[in-house]
Amino acid sequence: MSFSPQFGPAAYSIGAVFIWGASDFAGGYGVRRANAFVFTAFSHFCAFSLMLLISLGEHAPLPSRPSIFWSVLAGILGGVALALFYRALASGQMGLAAPVAALIGAAIPTLADIALEGAPSRG
Repeated sequence: MSFSPQFGPAAYSIGAVFIWGASDFAGGYGVRRANAFVFTAFSHFCAFSLMLLISLGEHAPLPSRPSIFWSVLAGILGGVALALFYRALASGQMGLAAPVAALIGAAIPTLADIALEGAPSRG
């Protein structure tokens, strides 16, 4: 049986959605037993260490200072937002926290893009 070429990206997308949801559930469950900020800081440290090892293995040149600044700022703000999200999940407010986080997570980059690049055209 052969599959359409569009099946691969769709399957990866569906898999990513399930993994993302499972990680949010695990994070919300984990912060019931630990401080949300400590839990998130530890997970970010592990992710940073892994990414650093991968990047060193690639022998790529270092990014520019502004790129490093914006990357560090995004990582810090993302970590704080994730810790707050996990705290909301742990408090039992999943029905409110999940849709609000999804809306804000989609609205901020969309509005920033419209402000910087303008509204999309119809063709």
